[in-house]
Amino acid sequence: QQSLFTIRIDPDHSQQLRFSDLVDTYEYLPLETTTESQIGKVTKIKFSKDLILLSDIFSANTLSVFDRDGTYQFKVGQKGRGPGEYEFLLDFSLDEQKKEILLLDNGYFVISYDFSGKYLAEKAISGYSALYMEKTPEGYAFIGGNEYDNLILADNQLQKINSFFPFQNADIEATIIHPLQYIDAHTVIYRRNLYDTIFSVKEDHIEPHLRIDFGSKTLTYPELMDKNVSHVWEYVRDYPVVSSYYETPDHAYLTLGYQGRGKHALYCKTSGNLRVFDFTDLENDITFEKKSKLMGVDIYTRSFVYLVQPYVLKQALAAEGLPADSPHFQKIHTLASSLDELSNPILMFVKFKEF
Repeated sequence: QQSLFTIRIDPDHSQQLRFSDLVDTYEYLPLETTTESQIGKVTKIKFSKDLILLSDIFSANTLSVFDRDGTYQFKVGQKGRGPGEYEFLLDFSLDEQKKEILLLDNGYFVISYDFSGKYLAEKAISGYSALYMEKTPEGYAFIGGNEYDNLILADNQLQKINSFFPFQNADIEATIIHPLQYIDAHTVIYRRNLYDTIFSVKEDHIEPHLRIDFGSKTLTYPELMDKNVSHVWEYVRDYPVVSSYYETPDHAYLTLGYQGRGKHALYCKTSGNLRVFDFTDLENDITFEKKSKLMGVDIYTRSFVYLVQPYVLKQALAAEGLPADSPHFQKIHTLASSLDELSNPILMFVKFKEF
């Protein structure tokens, strides 16, 4: 039996790096700003071959659609209780094969629209509720809501096939960033809070995809259960806890919290080499922001996607002492000059170097 692929990270190790030390190529895509297209706080980004979709769950509770040139197309559905309307948008996914946009409404309904935004159908969830979802090649994967199992697999009619990881307590089951995501055109992965193994999702089961090994600092579920910890987060503060994980065919990128610090790790699949750095130690010599927000992966361009907010960017570029003769500075300064502080975000598509 083949051993489980493992990324080994020493959380006490850190490097001083510049962003350009890691980045091979990058492209900017500003999203068109109109009175209809204005986006608040972006929660999630997904890509089809022809479209870019961005959800704003906590501000406007909308799903906005742009084409691949960044031109605004439409918003999917609207708030309400009539046909094609949703009560509260929790999450969304895509069925690329059927060319459908799928909305998770209030944890109990999945509403489908075609790629032009036309309402198609609504299906009710029965026997469980959901906080997040992803359309898989065979059916659906849901993150269970309330006190249901954490991962629920269902068929295309939303009938439950199998479920995993029974509810423990509210601290352990705390929601994490993008627990379900595609890493290529056919593979959905699943992450669980405080768990060191990432799984690939199949039709009726899950299989270990990879393990993140922090050595003696690895925290395990049995350890938490055996100690009967009443306040989980007070206990785990001294352990590395993965907050986000993204993967392309070439690299894996994860962020984690450790002893009150934010750390990042970039793994190169071809060489097996790893770069680990404190978030505050990374010199951003490309966009010059202090905080670059990694939002996900575009499986079609095999790129990691960052979200650049114009109001943050303009403040960063106004700082003294920036290298005005740098090609990176000139490129982002020219782009920023064409936008105002209230413009929609810029998407930055990044491919990392082999190292």
